[in-house]
Amino acid sequence: YPRECKIDSLPDKRTRFELFKILLKKQKCDLSKEDMQKILDMSNMYSGSDIKVLCKEAAMGPVMEYWLYYVDREIDDLMSVENSKIRPIQLKDFIEAFKVVEMRRLFENSVLLL
Repeated sequence: YPRECKIDSLPDKRTRFELFKILLKKQKCDLSKEDMQKILDMSNMYSGSDIKVLCKEAAMGPVMEYWLYYVDREIDDLMSVENSKIRPIQLKDFIEAFKVVEMRRLFENSVLLL
């Protein structure tokens, strides 16, 4: 995870939307406008760094789902899987990613308080 520094303000909703657009532009996504609205609302008080980690975690959802389904069946090396066989990123991936990022944020804040 990147180093943290104190900043005076966090990205507003429009800026967060632009960050998500940039970070997800090369990813296959299946997100409706309502899904994106929910993600934007849930990412309130997130820094740009938090959003970057969130997108990486969400992108791993379909990959891990594929790997867990096919483990010991057809593939030995996850890197050999064709990209077209992995489903797009969905809202459920972001919901799970939020849990991971929140745990990280709680841990970092507790360490800072010690």
